[in-house]
Amino acid sequence: EVRQFRLPLPSAGESLAKRLGTDTGAPLLKRKRYVYDPGGRPIEYNVSYYRSDSFVYIVESERDI
Repeated sequence: EVRQFRLPLPSAGESLAKRLGTDTGAPLLKRKRYVYDPGGRPIEYNVSYYRSDSFVYIVESERDI
């Protein structure tokens, strides 16, 4: 299984700001997640937005070789 994470830092538009309870223009974390099966075919894709003032992103991975 292959995973890829991207974390751009967009500013909150009016709609997202309201949904996240923050100010328009506030910095956000935007996560795009892609998951592929062992053959390289995409099996999952999602986009999430987080308030940057209340979020800690930790990645821990382990790979057996």
